[in-house]
Amino acid sequence: MNSPLPIDSDQHLKTLFENSPFGVILYNKNSTIRDLNDQAEAILGEPWHTETGWGQSGPELPGFSNALETSRKGRQASLEEEYKPPGEKNSQFIRVVFNPVNPAAPPCQVIATIEDVSERKKAEAAFMESETKYREAIENSPDLIYRINLEGRIIFISPSVSRLTGYTPEEAIGMNMADEVYYKAADRHRFLEILEKNGKISNYEARFKKKDGSIWWASTNAQYIKDKAGKIIGVEGICRDVTELKQAEQATRKSEEKYKRMAENAIDMIMRVTIPDGEYEYISPACQQIFGYSPEEVYASRRLLAKSIHPEFKDFFRNAWKELLKGEIDPVFEYKIIHRSGTVRWLNQRNVLIKDEEGRPIAVEGIVTDLSHRKEIERQLKESREQYKQLADATFEAIFLFDKGRCIRQNKSARRMFGYNDDEAMGKPNMDFIHPDHREKLMAESREKEFSIIQSLALRKNQTTFPCEIQTRKIEIGGRAIRIIALRDITRQ
Repeated sequence: MNSPLPIDSDQHLKTLFENSPFGVILYNKNSTIRDLNDQAEAILGEPWHTETGWGQSGPELPGFSNALETSRKGRQASLEEEYKPPGEKNSQFIRVVFNPVNPAAPPCQVIATIEDVSERKKAEAAFMESETKYREAIENSPDLIYRINLEGRIIFISPSVSRLTGYTPEEAIGMNMADEVYYKAADRHRFLEILEKNGKISNYEARFKKKDGSIWWASTNAQYIKDKAGKIIGVEGICRDVTELKQAEQATRKSEEKYKRMAENAIDMIMRVTIPDGEYEYISPACQQIFGYSPEEVYASRRLLAKSIHPEFKDFFRNAWKELLKGEIDPVFEYKIIHRSGTVRWLNQRNVLIKDEEGRPIAVEGIVTDLSHRKEIERQLKESREQYKQLADATFEAIFLFDKGRCIRQNKSARRMFGYNDDEAMGKPNMDFIHPDHREKLMAESREKEFSIIQSLALRKNQTTFPCEIQTRKIEIGGRAIRIIALRDITRQ
């Protein structure tokens, strides 16, 4: 055991006393102050021997006298209190440690060391405030905050684990990340490979398991935990639930794939052209069939399709592009092109103008249909109708078409034979062309038979009559029941 401190005459102790970085007060056995150094006065203010100073037993401080008495009886004592020196406006925190001298023989002399701990107290308060805020942030964070040890087991996890996984924090502590948390252990191994390579990892997406067996997607940012010596002792990270985002991405991807398949298998050509540079952002494979060029060829030469425009429509497209730059475009137009093979084709194009948030045109999307076959059918039909008209006009018989009993067409012989022009004949009841005495018989014959041949008496515009032979037949045109009447003048027979 160490011998009692020799404070009566030890010059060495006196040097320590005077040069100590702490305030020091030496107490007699009766608890009166024997001496104190300059540091004590600097901390506590003016001592007892001044008119405004503190008393002979020390400053008036809660617990000070009790702590001094405890030490005088042979036991160490200490206290930390807020203290305001006499005459000062501001208070400070001080720590006082009372050490008995020769505690085996009380009452003892006492050495009290005094330290201004105000800065430490401020630092502790700031730390506590920061720790409180940090703890509140963790406890209220929607993200999952965790720490794991080198064995891959969870040693800390935030309360949000309950909402995200169904596990309580107590249940999650100790779980193995690879076996119990990751849906696929390979994702965990890949995570560790990146972390080992870079020392940290950002936005690592993987699937995790919930308590009920379902899956959730998480995006993780993580880094190593190191001790003071720089040794890795674990991993800490933050996981954000991105399940809804991943589901939306998957739905979008499926939708894009579906529409891409539709576009790539469509007979019509689908395209998107940027404004104002005129670049093709997308063009479907039907371009090969319609223009004779592959999409790759069009991407390589943006003017390729423009060169295919038929000369008759060059000016039309120049004007259309000018209007397009102003934000205007016809929703539908038809035009001719010269196919790569040299043949002329008719196309129909439906357009949608795409604008940005400020209303400026940025692209046009279009669907192009080859009308060549339809146009050829229309041409043939027109030609056929013209031939039919010429044939009908060339015959010597009067030919009428009646819809619901009213005339909708007559040929040239009918005009000559009855004297009505086309405007006069149109809408005229069929029986107006027959003498009243013969109408009832004709109507009866027409109702009973699909086809009939009848002799009757025709009535001209000028009310003169002539004997005639009438052939009637019912046909269907465009879903309508039409009756054709061919009437022959038999006057000379």
